[in-house]
Amino acid sequence: MKIVRDKVLFLSFFILLVTACSKQDREVMIANEIKAIDNYAENQKSSAVDVVVNAGATRIVKREGTGNGAVSGDSLYIKYGGYTFNNGPSSLFDTNLDSLSSKLGIEILERGFDLGKCKLAEGQLIKGLELGLTGVKEGEYCYVVFPSNLGFGKSGTGIVPKMTPLIYEVWVTKIKKQ
Repeated sequence: MKIVRDKVLFLSFFILLVTACSKQDREVMIANEIKAIDNYAENQKSSAVDVVVNAGATRIVKREGTGNGAVSGDSLYIKYGGYTFNNGPSSLFDTNLDSLSSKLGIEILERGFDLGKCKLAEGQLIKGLELGLTGVKEGEYCYVVFPSNLGFGKSGTGIVPKMTPLIYEVWVTKIKKQ
């Protein structure tokens, strides 16, 4: 009985140790992602109208919009291309633009939902995109880039591997205030 209890305690300790190391590894990876994003944003400043950071998500404004910035509860109508981030846009994984959808082999009109409309703070967007789009203005063209913990994190999704930072190219066509 004592041997079984000791084995269970050892196994529990080993699992706890492995989990802790994995968490530390993820934290180091996220810190490195943030450094790469900061460097990218710094390099974009000369061609950007503005760079806005909101809780870890960075928006690089290429063309300024008009009106009041979007806030929680506002409806946004956007065109976008979603890419993995590797010191800039890398692999396209999602879009609602006809010009890009053929690269993914998808027919955007047959996806069954309005890809261009979303509400801020309603859980319709991944956290990094929601944070990055807060404050956008109608007519704005921007990039929103964020680390993996604000994206698909340790699970990944579809063709996006786990622990992958993301960058979205976004055109805000309309904002409907709440």
